[in-house]
Amino acid sequence: MSIIETLTREHHLIRDYIDKIQVAAEVYGWGEQPPKEFFERVIEFSDTFIDQYHHVKEEEILFPRLVAKLNGELEDPFVALQNQHKIAREAMMEIKRCLKGYFEGDQTQTSLFWRNLGTYTSFLRAHLNRENHIFLPWVEKKLSRSERTELEALFESEENKLGKDYLAKCKAMLDEMTQILEVHYGNRYRYLLDSVASKRTNYIAA
Repeated sequence: MSIIETLTREHHLIRDYIDKIQVAAEVYGWGEQPPKEFFERVIEFSDTFIDQYHHVKEEEILFPRLVAKLNGELEDPFVALQNQHKIAREAMMEIKRCLKGYFEGDQTQTSLFWRNLGTYTSFLRAHLNRENHIFLPWVEKKLSRSERTELEALFESEENKLGKDYLAKCKAMLDEMTQILEVHYGNRYRYLLDSVASKRTNYIAA
């Protein structure tokens, strides 16, 4: 699998993750509180798949290789993408910090929790759009076949460090998020998921 296909497929998983979070936000807007275990999976997926499995390939392998290839001429765009990763991580740290207070009914922490969750999902989706529609097509043009092959091997090596079952475990977290919402909200979950996906499609969003 090419590095572009690998990153795009991983972006699809992150897109599905964002969709589920936005469904939970819709449910909360109806006056209902999504289960705590749902948000525990939200945090776990962010830590394990997004940062340890996905972003590490970009930040530690792809970005440095491209900067070196271009002699630093286009370093700013890569710094910008890394800064976006940092902003998303900071929002997730605030989500973690506010989670306990939210479920204890603290109004200030509840407000901060949902504000940061909204920031996190909106920012992450915009970031995926930029990478999918601008950055990755550009990367494909800039790298030679031999360079792409070399990066594919480096990506695979990075995945192997985490263990052969790591990706399956991350995907299982997404399944658990789905199951939690289906158990609590039944057909409403599917309706809201279709609504979120429809809005995403209409805006050509990630």
